[in-house]
Amino acid sequence: MTAHIINVVWGKEYVQTFLERSLPFQFSPGNLENFDGIYILYTTVEDEKIIRAHSQFKTLESFLTVEFRMIKCEENAYTLMTACHCDAIKQGNARGVPLIFLSPDCIISQGLFSYLQENIDQGKRLVAICSMRTSMEKMGPHLSPFNYSSQALAKIAVQNRHPYIEKCFIKEGKTLERPSQIYFSLDENNVLVRAFHLHPLLLWPRDQTILPLLTIDGPHFLERAVPNFEEWKVITDCTRASLFELSKESFFQEACVKTLTPFGFFRWADVHVTAGHRFFAKHSIILGDGAENEKWEQPKQEADLLTASLEKAPLSFRLAKPFLILSFYLKVLCLILIGKKSFPLSKILSHLKYILKTRSIPFS
Repeated sequence: MTAHIINVVWGKEYVQTFLERSLPFQFSPGNLENFDGIYILYTTVEDEKIIRAHSQFKTLESFLTVEFRMIKCEENAYTLMTACHCDAIKQGNARGVPLIFLSPDCIISQGLFSYLQENIDQGKRLVAICSMRTSMEKMGPHLSPFNYSSQALAKIAVQNRHPYIEKCFIKEGKTLERPSQIYFSLDENNVLVRAFHLHPLLLWPRDQTILPLLTIDGPHFLERAVPNFEEWKVITDCTRASLFELSKESFFQEACVKTLTPFGFFRWADVHVTAGHRFFAKHSIILGDGAENEKWEQPKQEADLLTASLEKAPLSFRLAKPFLILSFYLKVLCLILIGKKSFPLSKILSHLKYILKTRSIPFS
């Protein structure tokens, strides 16, 4: 089964990171060499010339077929990224093949592609991974020789994580304002993660009519594309495969932390967390060398309790929910009256159906 390997890359910095820091890891043992795939690059005309001229691209071509699909950077980066992913899903569905989604700033361990092939052979349609963000500046000295076992790479990544990730840890009752991933410290070489959002590394849709509205890990897309959770695989440790992202420390400085109250946590989850996200969060993910010790027990219990707290809404939220829904639609009504939003009958009926089914506010 020839998989499509998807990577969207444009702009001088990302192209350089892709060619000099990310792509070499994909040549390590158990990855692109001997993998049955087509590597598809979404990029600009100008960046295609730079990529084709680079020595690492020559190595890539020696391993498998490479296709270029041209893009124009005329819109928001996230909108463009989603448009590329939608195109990749359409074309992958047309050929009936699995898709592997990479980013130009990711680094991977030995054997990641072999591991994905094993999951395809076992009938998995979705493989999700926690792609923790690391500091590009701190990781720099550790990148060469671009050839790490999964646990060795994970240990280095944990020790050189990005400042943004520090805000994702629970510290004195506070964490990131939008807690899509919550981190717990285990020891200097390991962290535990409970994540509502994970990177869909491998996707082979069952329902080929479904496309993401926001991002490929956004609301409702994954559970509609692959409805049977038995066909999902969450990578819960680094024994076989790991993937991390490189970012400059200046990125994501605007992210804020706040106290995580039961009311605030449930309110956020009520709007932003779907059935697929809850499935992800049930899994305890260990990033690091995996050498367990007695220090791990307490943070593991704390993580279990926090996730379990979403199983039943606190009384304060249940009392407030009708007013939250009313407030939401009053804001919508104001936007309609000033001409900034339209709300046709079909959308009204869709919202009503959603509220009756989920007792929650729709995303749009």
